[in-house]
Amino acid sequence: MKTSSSWRIEHYSILPSTNDYCIERAKAGCNDRLAVIADQQTAARGSRGRSWTEPEGHLALSIMIKPTSTFIQSFYWPFIASLAFYDGVCKTIGNNEKLCIKWPNDLLGNQKKLGGILIESQIQYPNLIEWIVIGFGLNIKNKPVSLDRPVSCLADISGFLPKPIVFAKFILELFSYWEDIAIQKGFPNIRNAWMQRSFPIGTAMSVSLHKKKIDGLYQGINQEGILLLQTKNGLEKIAIGEIFL
Repeated sequence: MKTSSSWRIEHYSILPSTNDYCIERAKAGCNDRLAVIADQQTAARGSRGRSWTEPEGHLALSIMIKPTSTFIQSFYWPFIASLAFYDGVCKTIGNNEKLCIKWPNDLLGNQKKLGGILIESQIQYPNLIEWIVIGFGLNIKNKPVSLDRPVSCLADISGFLPKPIVFAKFILELFSYWEDIAIQKGFPNIRNAWMQRSFPIGTAMSVSLHKKKIDGLYQGINQEGILLLQTKNGLEKIAIGEIFL
């Protein structure tokens, strides 16, 4: 089993973007299992092209892996990452009923965005993953600005605020753990664990699909990680979209 000691950790006081740095290293031929932490990012990037300036005191962690297992399909990675994220935060501050994973991989605190994951990869034809970079951003002491949604920080839900490096080491350890579970037992075990940490079945939500919005009741995810939403027109299967509660 891989452990947190399997990772080569690089810690910087400031970087434009930890994801961009890891991508540069991957393209330059860097070996598997690099973890990069920055105390501050000046050009942080989020999902769907969002950007913001991230002040010191947040967690900015990116990892670069070069998958060798043929047992892990590409759609597994967001769920492996979000399990490691959720469990890593819980292990650091203690289990907290205020935490929840929002499909596919945002971390919520009190139903507000507490952290997020950005996944980027290089795929060789037809389906060989050359490298994957996964960025974890966690609001610890305060909330970032310029986000178009309700946001939270750990200071709002916990009185225990360790340094970002503590969170990072637990996330790395648990990423390796869930990666091994995926290899040994397949996606059903990942899916079940993920659903235990996500919304209760029947939660009302809207899903934005480009200019279209679908309202319904959450029914979990299927064996391909696709969101299931019970709507007035029946059960919808949603592969890409953004959830609003």
